[in-house]
Amino acid sequence: MRCISGWTFSRLIFDHLGRWNPASPYSEWKNTMTETDREDLSLERFGAVHEAAELARDIGLPIRDRREKVIATVAEERLDKEPVDVQERAIRKYFEGEIGLPKIHGMVDGLHVQQPGEGEVISILRERLPLRSVEELSQLYRQWFASPKGNEVVSVDPSLAEAMRKIRGKFEEYIRFLVKRSAQGCEGSWFLAKKSRMWADANRRSFFHQPRGTKLSSGELIQTKEYPTAARAALYWVIRRVAERTIGLDGEGKVKAPFLRLALHGMVDSDVADVVLGGGNMKPGKESKPASEKVLRWFAQTLVEKLHARGLQTFGKTDEGRVMREPVVAIQRLGQDQAEVFGREEDGMISSKLIDRTTGALSGGGLGLEHFRTGATFEVEDVSSKKRILKFPGFGDEFHTIQAEVCNSLRMDKASREKLAGIFSEMMVEFSSRFAESGSSLD
Repeated sequence: MRCISGWTFSRLIFDHLGRWNPASPYSEWKNTMTETDREDLSLERFGAVHEAAELARDIGLPIRDRREKVIATVAEERLDKEPVDVQERAIRKYFEGEIGLPKIHGMVDGLHVQQPGEGEVISILRERLPLRSVEELSQLYRQWFASPKGNEVVSVDPSLAEAMRKIRGKFEEYIRFLVKRSAQGCEGSWFLAKKSRMWADANRRSFFHQPRGTKLSSGELIQTKEYPTAARAALYWVIRRVAERTIGLDGEGKVKAPFLRLALHGMVDSDVADVVLGGGNMKPGKESKPASEKVLRWFAQTLVEKLHARGLQTFGKTDEGRVMREPVVAIQRLGQDQAEVFGREEDGMISSKLIDRTTGALSGGGLGLEHFRTGATFEVEDVSSKKRILKFPGFGDEFHTIQAEVCNSLRMDKASREKLAGIFSEMMVEFSSRFAESGSSLD
């Protein structure tokens, strides 16, 4: 029999936890699982999971927190030491994608591309409205979904209609296209989240328990279905697969050559820039960089050059309203009051300048993107309140995450997104040749 760890507990146990009647005998709870699930759990691990889940229930934790507590109890100490079949299960649950040719030293991914469907919307709403049946919520959802745009409150309570609209709208349009086209254009690797960000957001650090989700006009926060821990573990295993089959990993699990993870996201049109790159956290004592300055600045400058060469224009925001302009790229760093903005001068040269910016939004700071480089250690408490140390191993200093937020103007226009996908394809190829040697991507 094979053993499964708590890192992917949400795949084999969490999905059943919601159907588990705590008053039922152990045998009844066991029968809610599939034959395959039972085969993949050793008796020892199955017993440990059951015991931890019961203790978590007995202390009154909500289901979302029970899942985390069981993970903290059952998980292996190191994420990279989980059995291969466990990793594959998690990857299949949370991601779809392809591993490309070894000539491309990196991958492109989209974590917020999945639009919540009826099943996800109803499941999330049931936590908010536990007295409503699935059938009732499903009927109300279908009434709302079928109603004309702008008249969505017909037959549905306005606050419930707003909740449905906010949950269903929590995704980034056309990023799916950009991810697949960018990677396939250079025969590279691509991966997309299969779950919506309202279900599980892999773009948050492991064991991140601050409420996330979507906020209603009343101020009420509708939280994600899961904390990010299991989805983030699956993302780690995806990256590990790609790195192993392209540039390779050394005996310590570090990349043998520079590796670029291009993480694409969507943003609204901005007065600052049309593509914002996450520069990490520059707060004193909390400094973190998801990529080296050398790679980050190369990416910004090269992107501006290629956007201009393709003749792309965007609708930038100004005090006078929306105006057409040449695309601008910015690097945003948390802890700095200024963003570094890259643009083309009249003489054709690419230059950068600092502009005042009071928010660290889109910086990537606080998301744990640097963990994929440096690794991370988490002190957690198991279900018995005993402290444990769980390790998230990093891939080394030559692993670089470029989180690129793309504005509406470049995403929504078909011709623009086609050109942008071609640009990203070229940049993946150029990265693989420019930074081919070990040490070439370091500052």
